[in-house]
Amino acid sequence: MAKVADIGTYIVRTPKIRGGRPHIAGTGVTVRRIVGWYKLGLSPEGIADRIGHLSLAQVYTALRVRGVDVRRPWRPAGHRPNTQHLATGS
Repeated sequence: MAKVADIGTYIVRTPKIRGGRPHIAGTGVTVRRIVGWYKLGLSPEGIADRIGHLSLAQVYTALRVRGVDVRRPWRPAGHRPNTQHLATGS
């Protein structure tokens, strides 16, 4: 059975830390920073490796709090996949 964790145990807001922005509990790493790295192309695993004191669960929680669906690769707004090869048959 999967272990369920309360988001409040991972993500908190503390007025004196990062101006009250949501961050990983016990750290100064903001949710915004994690989402930014994800949008730059880092995988959740890569983010957890880069910030050694974060667990993969903390990274995934930060991404979910911001509504990021990690099951689909992130693409910038207005991105259209290149389907030209489908039309030409090559």
